[in-house]
Amino acid sequence: MLVLRVIKAAANAIAQIIAWAAIGFLLRKKNILDKSSTKALAKVVITVFIPCLCIHRLAGGGGILAFTQMPILPIAATLYCGVGLAMGYLIVHVLNPTGGAPVYAAIRAACMIGNSSGLPIVFSSAVVGSYDKFQEIEGSETKALLFVALYLPFLYLYLYGIAAPMIDASAAAASASATDRVELVVHTSSSTTEAADCDGLDEQQAGASDLVPGGAMDQPQDDTKQQQKETPKKKRPVWVERILSILTPPPMRATIAGCIIGSIPFLQKLMYNREVSPLFFLGDVTKIGEGGVVGSTLICLGSNLYASVHTSSTAEAGKPSRQVTIAVCLVRGLLMPLLACAFVLLVDHLGLIPKDPVLRFVLLLEGSMPTANTINSLATAAGCSGEYVSQLVFWQFVCAVPLLTAWTGVFLFIAFNGVSDVTAQASLPLVGSL
Repeated sequence: MLVLRVIKAAANAIAQIIAWAAIGFLLRKKNILDKSSTKALAKVVITVFIPCLCIHRLAGGGGILAFTQMPILPIAATLYCGVGLAMGYLIVHVLNPTGGAPVYAAIRAACMIGNSSGLPIVFSSAVVGSYDKFQEIEGSETKALLFVALYLPFLYLYLYGIAAPMIDASAAAASASATDRVELVVHTSSSTTEAADCDGLDEQQAGASDLVPGGAMDQPQDDTKQQQKETPKKKRPVWVERILSILTPPPMRATIAGCIIGSIPFLQKLMYNREVSPLFFLGDVTKIGEGGVVGSTLICLGSNLYASVHTSSTAEAGKPSRQVTIAVCLVRGLLMPLLACAFVLLVDHLGLIPKDPVLRFVLLLEGSMPTANTINSLATAAGCSGEYVSQLVFWQFVCAVPLLTAWTGVFLFIAFNGVSDVTAQASLPLVGSL
């Protein structure tokens, strides 16, 4: 029965995620991982594994030419991220959670960015591979993976252009606030001593100035020379800094590299053709690196989850309140899938997408995923609200088994709605293959 196959696919995908998160939980419990090593692992994910995923998927999938066939993907990414961010702001405004800027940024990012690599890859492969109607479409599983890969760069524009700077800014603000508090305490405790020693210090400085040749007359010259040396360089315009902040993260550089390699047949063969090139091992290297994305991010998730569970103070430990957790779960688990259904039905009615069930299904799936594990990795790498995000992500995964199972039935109905001849109408030409 279809319902049983859908339940099995959803349960299998979520079970894999929970199993890897449990490994991270146990590693933290046994002190094999601690806060610093979890943060280091999160940085490895961001700088190594995710770039490998981008290069492998895009270079093997046709590069930039494949994007010209999928103009609907940037529209979908913009809509999903924009609505999610707006809902994050609404939750912060209505519930006013404790924790300040780091918590506000964590909630907004959690609502904004859905899981768009690990879970969609596992879930789409499981569903597309087990549903008989998809089997009638030639290369349906390969197409599903390629659509997921093509969606990633547009999501990364918002992930590293908005969400990451938002998290980093909140972490910097929290760190500056903590430093100011420490300096205020030190200043208050030492103010009496400084006042008592002030007269004696002035006398010593006056005597020292008499002993130095030229006395106080030489000091302005030294200050002038120092000011000349410390003349600040010209700052770049704000819009240039913003573009560089989006393009410089390793995943975005890897996305550009993947597009270039996949767009030039010579480079693509150099990395992925075993019969022609002696450098095909480079493609294998990126494939191996891609395999580390899901496991490593979920280990970070489990480690942070242990840290958030085994602490006492909600404000200090970063445990979200029940109201915040329910609100974020409702946004990612109910509101976003409804938005995805309405969006796909609308663009299909307007004729903006081909009659391809695989593309429809991936678009619906991308808009319905729980919060991306990368948000947890970014928060952990920034040293800010990693435990808070891990709690939000964990409870979304707990709810995902029944919710995704139910939504998958709706998605399959929409995906094949109006498609009478699957073989004839679902043949979207793609320039490459994974």
